[in-house]
Amino acid sequence: MPHLLYIESPPRKQRSASIEVAQEFLSAYQAANPRDTLDVLDVWNIPLPEFDGDTLDAKYSGITGSPLTTA
Repeated sequence: MPHLLYIESPPRKQRSASIEVAQEFLSAYQAANPRDTLDVLDVWNIPLPEFDGDTLDAKYSGITGSPLTTA
């Protein structure tokens, strides 16, 4: 059974045109694929790890092959 993950990220919520478009798509998708499952991940309603300068430096160190620091 296929599984669809919808990640909702616009901060404007009720005033978001992209959420409105996505909801129309999801309704049509579910009508056409009633056996498929759908998960919604709203990034504004879940705790996310902080992404600070040290984290960003670590990300690019991994990409460029630079050594990682203890930070």
